[in-house]
This record gives sequence, structure tokens and C-alpha cells, in this order.
Amino acid sequence: MAGKLFYKAFTVLVFLAAVTLYVLGILLPGTFNFFDLTKTLILLTVGLGVVSFLKAITSKINMYLIFSAILITGAAIFTGLNFNILPESNEWLYFPIGAGLLLMFLFFRYLFNIRRWDAGDNEKLGYKNFHVRQSEKEQQDIDADISDLQKEIHEKEKEKTILMMDIEEKKRQKQNINKK
Repeated sequence: MAGKLFYKAFTVLVFLAAVTLYVLGILLPGTFNFFDLTKTLILLTVGLGVVSFLKAITSKINMYLIFSAILITGAAIFTGLNFNILPESNEWLYFPIGAGLLLMFLFFRYLFNIRRWDAGDNEKLGYKNFHVRQSEKEQQDIDADISDLQKEIHEKEKEKTILMMDIEEKKRQKQNINKK
């Protein structure tokens, strides 16, 4: 609950900051003339991309990571084009730079999927963790020991029966000798 509230508050804060700077750019053109509509849109896309990236790190939904990758990569390319970071003859480099950013996000997605895959086994229906498997093995070992002891008791009872028969035979022999 607190996490959702944090993301909503951060999103509202980004939106308010962008709108405030845009309004100040209109009201005070001498001081805030730097913030026009394009810079406000860049600020919004980067802010929402960061919020989506934070959601992607903490949640199990990959769409947040894809959404943040698109927003941040688009904002980076748009910023480069807007501020003329590269000369016009080298503007084609924005495409490999954007592809590199997307590959970086794809790498993050791969890392997060590995973490979720490892954690996912514990959430599967019928999955037994190490402690449950260990206790079941110990119970099977105890059941096997009980079975061995019961077999031994059965063998001892057979021996006892044979010895009792031998005693009875000896008593009969003794009675036969006494009768002679």
C-alpha cells in the first residue's frame, strides 16, 4: 500500500514540477524562458520513465520496464535532437544510441526475470522447499527404521517360538525318561 502511494505521489510530484516550470516559463519569460513545451514534455517523459523503472524493479510486471525503456530512450533521443548535442551530419547516431539504451533495458529485464524465475519456484502449487523435502526424507528414514525393527521383532518371535518348542521337546524327553 505504501509503495503504491509512493509511486502515485512521485508521479504527481513530477507532473506538478513540469507544469509549474511551464507556467513559470509563460508568466516570467525573462527568468524562466528556458522552459517551453518541449522541455516540459522531456521532463514529464523522463520523470514517468523513472517512476516506471522503479516500479519495474520492485514489481513482477515486465510491462513497467518496457514502458520505462520506451519513455527514457525516447526522451534521450528527443533531448539530443532538441538541444543539438550532435551536429546535423551525425544525427544518424541517435538511432544506435537509442538501440544501446534499449539493449541496456533489455539486459535489466533479463536480470529481473532471473530473479523472478528463482523466486517463482517457491510460489508454484505443490512446490516443496528444502526444509519440507528434508523433513519428508527424515520421516521416510524413520519409517524404514521402524520397519526394520518390526522385522527384527518378528524374527525374534520366530526364534522364541522355536526355543519354546525346543523347551517343550526337552520336557517331553524328560517325562519319557522318567516313565521308563
